[in-house]
Amino acid sequence: MAVQWLTRLVGTEWTGRGDLWLDPEGNNVDRCDCALLIETDALHYTWSYEGQSQEGRAVRMTFTRTD
Repeated sequence: MAVQWLTRLVGTEWTGRGDLWLDPEGNNVDRCDCALLIETDALHYTWSYEGQSQEGRAVRMTFTRTD
């Protein structure tokens, strides 16, 4: 099932500040610059941690029932 609202956002990019909750007890938060780019087949995101740039990609997956 296609996510139609997401399709309308393809090509848009957001930038801002994010919160990284890496402390197991949830007591400390690290603030970071971050960005999100929506493409047809994936979400690309970047953030920084301890002064180093990080990046990730979430790819749309389709599952087909085989039985």
